[in-house]
Formats: sequence, C-alpha cells, structure tokens
Amino acid sequence: MGIWVAAVIGLFALGCMMALKPSVVEVRVDKLRMAARRLDLNPKLIACPSWVRGRQDEYGKGMIAQYSLILDDYKFTETCYEVHQGTLQPRSCAVDGTKQVDGAKRDDSKRDGHDNTPRRNDSAAANKLAVTGSLQQQAVKRSTVINQSLQDEPLQLPKQMQPLIKAVYLKANSLVVFWHDTGYVQPKLNPDYDAKQAEQDLEVLKAKMLQWAQHASGKSSQ
Repeated sequence: MGIWVAAVIGLFALGCMMALKPSVVEVRVDKLRMAARRLDLNPKLIACPSWVRGRQDEYGKGMIAQYSLILDDYKFTETCYEVHQGTLQPRSCAVDGTKQVDGAKRDDSKRDGHDNTPRRNDSAAANKLAVTGSLQQQAVKRSTVINQSLQDEPLQLPKQMQPLIKAVYLKANSLVVFWHDTGYVQPKLNPDYDAKQAEQDLEVLKAKMLQWAQHASGKSSQ
C-alpha cells in the first residue's frame, strides 16, 4: 500500500514539474527577444493596433510583437504602412469615428422610444451637423499618411520571417515593425528553426529597418 501511495505522490510531483516547465515555443521566443534586445530592436508584446492585422488576419485582434528602432538623428512624419503582397502600402493611421458619432446622435434623439429631436431651428441644427461632419472628415484626411516614400517597397526579408511581418509605423525618431514573432519560432511554421540563424535573421531585419528609415527621411538615394 505504501508503495502505491509513494508512486501516486511521485507522479503528482512529476506532473506539477511538467506543468511548470515552459513550452518549447516560450523558450524560443524568449531567446529571440533577448537577441532582439541585444540588437537594440526593443521588442515588446502589445495589444494589436486597430489598423494592423492581428490574430487570424483580423484587424486589431489579439496580441502582436512590436520591434522598434530608435534613431536620434531622424525625424519622421507619423506614417502607417500595411504589408500587402510582400510590399509596403501606405494607409491611414486614424480610425474614422464619424459613423459612431452619427449613431450616438441618432440613439439620443430617439431615447425611450420617443422622438426627442427639437422641432425648432431645424435648419440651423442641420447646418451645424453638416459643418461638424465636414470638420470630422477634414480631420481624418489630415491624419492620413503624408510621407509615402516607402510605398511599394519590397520587404525582402528571410523567407520564414517575411509572411509574419504585418505593418510598419514611423513617428518622431522611431521606426516600428509589427510582426508575429511567436509564429517564427513555432515548429509547425518553422520546422528548421535554429537559434543562430534566428539572430542572423534579426540582423537582416534591423538592416532593412535602417534602410527604410534612410529612405523615408531622404538620407538614402535608394
């Protein structure tokens, strides 16, 4: 009886140890991000921005890795690029909230099942709404990308990394790449994963980010 009890306790302890042991993917991604830090790529896991394709290729869904290159001698206009068919394509960084605002106004005007819209000065109210809508549209236009110097720029990154790159963002003295670095270390997506090769791929990524920065700032003839 004592032997069986000891065996059960031993199996339970072993199970607890296995549960606490990090997975292969967790170990790999930790090492990958440590290597990225050594290259000053400042890796960080963040909530996916609303304009970036996240989990299941849906905008703003899940978490995504943010790798940032800080360049003190550079100054960028805020610009967003989405990856499309292996190239960078400019897009708006803003979220157009005009529909939400209009919807809120309609809900308020018919609260409790009654039409609460004022009957007087309808023309003035309509003009005010029209002006407000116009200002909102102008604000959205102003917030769209201005610097399109990286439009149609090919990624030209390692084959295991390139499909996981989703977007590039420039602002102030930073160039940011959003990508699924966890996918890069997964055995199913990268069966030939090698830690040394991963560091080399990160060096290629950094060189490409620096090239994009030079191009966007006009410091490169490319």
